[in-house]
Amino acid sequence: MLPDQLDQVPQLARAVVFAICETMGGSVVYIPRGDTLRKALRDAEIFRAWRENNTRPDELARKFDLASQTVYDIIARQRELHRRAEPDLFGYEEHPRDCTNHPQSPALSGAFSCARKKYRPAQ
Repeated sequence: MLPDQLDQVPQLARAVVFAICETMGGSVVYIPRGDTLRKALRDAEIFRAWRENNTRPDELARKFDLASQTVYDIIARQRELHRRAEPDLFGYEEHPRDCTNHPQSPALSGAFSCARKKYRPAQ
């Protein structure tokens, strides 16, 4: 809150309520309980603690009162979200990986491109 201005908190709250009334007055508005937001913030905090502080998943499970598997699932989801947010530095999006034509695949014929590398099967 505003620790040095605690006496002004009620006036600030009234000003916020009046601003909402002026803006939204007469409208039907759905205000969610915030469960999804709370979970998203919790998941981000778990991932940050795991990634930046090297906190073990079992410690995070105890801290957040979750099952260890739930913490592992959260970390996996967060890793995927962070991967999508990172820029494509190596052009993988330009040349999608086609694993059906992998060099060790038995159905090889001719040259093909996999993750921007040219592979030619042994003749």
